[in-house]
Amino acid sequence: MSTENPHPATVPDSSVIISAARQLLEQLPPSKASTATKKAYKRELHRLITNSKARTPDQLWAAICTTQSKRTYYRRVAAVTHGLRNMIEEALEQERIGILEFSIGMHARLLEDKGVCPIADPKPRHSKRQDLRGLPVDWRESILSALSKSQFRCAYLVSAVSGCRPAELEAGVAVAISGTSLTVRIKGAKVKNTQGQPWREITYEIDSDAHELVQALYKEIARNAPIHAGFGELEVKVENKAGFTSAIRRAGRHLWPKHRSEITPYCLRHAAASDWKAGLSAEEVSAALGHLSPDTKRLYGQSQMSKAGGLRPVAVQADRQVKAAAKSLVAKRSQKRPSR
Repeated sequence: MSTENPHPATVPDSSVIISAARQLLEQLPPSKASTATKKAYKRELHRLITNSKARTPDQLWAAICTTQSKRTYYRRVAAVTHGLRNMIEEALEQERIGILEFSIGMHARLLEDKGVCPIADPKPRHSKRQDLRGLPVDWRESILSALSKSQFRCAYLVSAVSGCRPAELEAGVAVAISGTSLTVRIKGAKVKNTQGQPWREITYEIDSDAHELVQALYKEIARNAPIHAGFGELEVKVENKAGFTSAIRRAGRHLWPKHRSEITPYCLRHAAASDWKAGLSAEEVSAALGHLSPDTKRLYGQSQMSKAGGLRPVAVQADRQVKAAAKSLVAKRSQKRPSR
């Protein structure tokens, strides 16, 4: 028996592998993820393979499951699932049979799991609500003061008033003033056919009862935007959302060094949601957060966390009607403020 190939029958023919890879490629649905999400998946997959030094599907699967966080587990599965298509396409072009075998085996391994998280004792999900506990009532205003000379001051005000995501600020948020009203228009960052709002608008009235942050943003726009016939508009954006987040974290650590959690833009999103839940309808809250599902808002804020004098929009408008909501998303609220 030849020592070069003792078991020729067990060695798959390359043409068989190529054919199987092509069939699998046809079965894999095209990714609907955004460009930013695709980049994040690519980084995640690279980290997984590099750190684990995985050479087989079982080794990569073990790396995926090496976590106590369900959120991390599902992110890794999504990254690998997305990466399979790219791996197969590139390997077919270069006829790299080993990578094709690996991809086919990894797909089979994912199917075995059937979408069920195998983590027996997952770590409880961290909540931004917990991060807000123990902070003073005026923590948002305190951070604004800490950022008084920062390039992110205006972006911080937009984030605090609108609850927008950092990625939405990176894309650019339009803020307009007309007479005594201020409107923030946001292009949604997490939008699919059945998810998210392509755009949404949140309007505040500027009067003596307007929130301090809303008044500060109004003055900022009035000072920097071209004004014509009482109307002015300014696009507010950050070049890098990571730098914006870091600036808020630094300000929080400086102000409250003993606070157990870090303050991030998502804390502003939760705080805004808490204020809105105390004064808006359920559909309006979902629309203001950029959600299409009426259930997602439960993850953000609590009405009892809203303090007197919170953010109180007079109108909320979104591109799509919130699911299971029969009435219009445009809600002109009474100009008379509730007693405090």
